[in-house]
Amino acid sequence: AQLAGAEYLVLGSVSHQGQRIEADLRLVKVSSGKAVAAASGSANNRTRLRQLANDLVAKLKKARL
Repeated sequence: AQLAGAEYLVLGSVSHQGQRIEADLRLVKVSSGKAVAAASGSANNRTRLRQLANDLVAKLKKARL
């Protein structure tokens, strides 16, 4: 990530069971390797996946400020 000039990196996981999708994300500062923010959420079906992604990004941004 440092070679690409990134200051932060988003790491996490996505899992699903049936129609339910769960995601956990961490915002990591590249220079220190420390997580500076975290967010998690779920969606009841795939049509809500984009909204889940938007919600998680908003949570990370808010936590970062």
